[in-house]
Amino acid sequence: EMKKANIDLRKSKKELKKLDLFLHDIKQEMVKDNLIKIPGDKIDLKIDDGDIYVNDKKLPDELAKKYKKLYMDKFGHNPHLPFEIRSED
Repeated sequence: EMKKANIDLRKSKKELKKLDLFLHDIKQEMVKDNLIKIPGDKIDLKIDDGDIYVNDKKLPDELAKKYKKLYMDKFGHNPHLPFEIRSED
């Protein structure tokens, strides 16, 4: 039982690290795309039913494709369920 808990904890830490890297990478791209001013800006990212929203603004299809690809590259699958992440920094 304890062994399973340790494996679950390692898996959770690995997922959190992936999420952290995704957030870092996506913020760098958002600066380039003029969606935020600096990587330290707070963001509210939502992926819902194929649409992507950054700070409650729907991204044009071209940018949505780019950010879906970033998600896919980091997590290995398309966002098939609504996904939302808010950064605090």
